[in-house]
Amino acid sequence: MKRLPLRVAIIYFLAACTWIVVTDLALRGVDTAGWAYFQTVKGLLFALITALIFYVVGVSSYRRILRRELDYRRLFEGSPHPIVIYDIETLYILKANEAFLKRYEYDERDLERLQVMDICTVDERLQALDFIRNVVNKPISESGVWKQVTRSGQEFYASITSHATDFRNRRARMIVITDVDEQLKARNAIRSTEKKLKSLIDSTSDIIFMVDIDMNLVTINAAFEALYNNSFPGAHRLYTPISLYELPIKMFGEEWLKNIKMAMKGESVRKEDKYEIPSTGEEICLDISLNPIYDVHDQVIGVGCISRNISDRKKTEDLMSRQLTQLREIAWIQSHELRQPLTNIMGLASIIESEVESEKDVNDEEVKKHVLLMQRACDQLDQVVKGIVKKTAGIS
Repeated sequence: MKRLPLRVAIIYFLAACTWIVVTDLALRGVDTAGWAYFQTVKGLLFALITALIFYVVGVSSYRRILRRELDYRRLFEGSPHPIVIYDIETLYILKANEAFLKRYEYDERDLERLQVMDICTVDERLQALDFIRNVVNKPISESGVWKQVTRSGQEFYASITSHATDFRNRRARMIVITDVDEQLKARNAIRSTEKKLKSLIDSTSDIIFMVDIDMNLVTINAAFEALYNNSFPGAHRLYTPISLYELPIKMFGEEWLKNIKMAMKGESVRKEDKYEIPSTGEEICLDISLNPIYDVHDQVIGVGCISRNISDRKKTEDLMSRQLTQLREIAWIQSHELRQPLTNIMGLASIIESEVESEKDVNDEEVKKHVLLMQRACDQLDQVVKGIVKKTAGIS
């Protein structure tokens, strides 16, 4: 665009020189009396042609300028973002688009007495004034996020961009305002949720971590960090993200990596495994659950792991198993070794009873009474043994 006037001047110069040379060569054969006449005609014709050319070029340029002015006006007025132009000396707003008037709740009459500082909150006006003074001579400025205020006093956050311009022969700056209030609220809500989630996973004793698709450790909780620090006291502090291959080999062995890669394929992995703390040699038992993590397009983007220390539970289970074994042994003794003597006693009682009854001359009622009592006791003991056998049947 800047080279266009130079190109026009060069073309005009070359065309004029060509006209002069060609017409002078054409007039060489003309006599002196006619030469002056034709020179005049040539000059008038040249003036007419150049005037027509300048007219066409001027009209074309003027239309181009009008179109561009109309385009800029449409961009200015039709922009969905509030745009204002203010005088850099007085700070009064010279022009504002419809989006500005609507968002800030002003009308055209208010612009005559409205300064750019009036759309800033009271507590930020001094800071904004210093910033405006610092960017006066900058062609373009990314001013960042500022708190804005509408006519009714409603406050919101906006991202400000400004650039230098001339407006009605006055030095000015054009400000483009992007309302980011909802974005900031959404971002703050996400941060609040992330903070709550982080507090939640840090409050549990379960070891929780997340690995992305590139096998980088991207999220860990306090329990994981504590296990890492306990395992490798002299190692550097653990920062995320970090590649799993950069961690000590004893932290994530081949079996761990194999299970993580399996979960990356969309399979859930659940297993129990033992982990030996390298610094102390203590062995803990972990209940491990590896699950794929999906994005909104159902594509696997990583793996989440929850590992629970079940060492105490395993010890309790082992203790219960030993106690159960001992109980089975006691039941076996009661149902076999105790049953045999009981059977013998019951048999002897039957023999004594039959012998007493067979001897007619024996009338010892006392003996019969004792035998009867012994037989009743044997029956009661037999019922106890049967009860034990019945109860231990479910254990075995």
